Amino acid sequence: MENHHRDLARRLFVVATELVEDVHEAAVAGQSPKLTIPLCLDVARHLRGVADALGALAVTAETVARSAGRRDKTKTSPVRSRRQNPR
Repeated sequence: MENHHRDLARRLFVVATELVEDVHEAAVAGQSPKLTIPLCLDVARHLRGVADALGALAVTAETVARSAGRRDKTKTSPVRSRRQNPR
């Protein structure tokens, strides 16, 4: 994987980590013994929104990895090239 693909993928996972940390706080708030209907609905909406965002980040990370994989497959290493084309 080239550096620019790796950097992009790592940034995506940083954002995913931030979202998970944020949604953790919301989920804890949803466990309150003083949970009200409005709070429950707010927490549920927040969880759904973060789940959607995490799904989008996952799809993007997969796309970056697949793109990097295609580029890696089209490159031939100098060792392999020499074996296939002896001088």
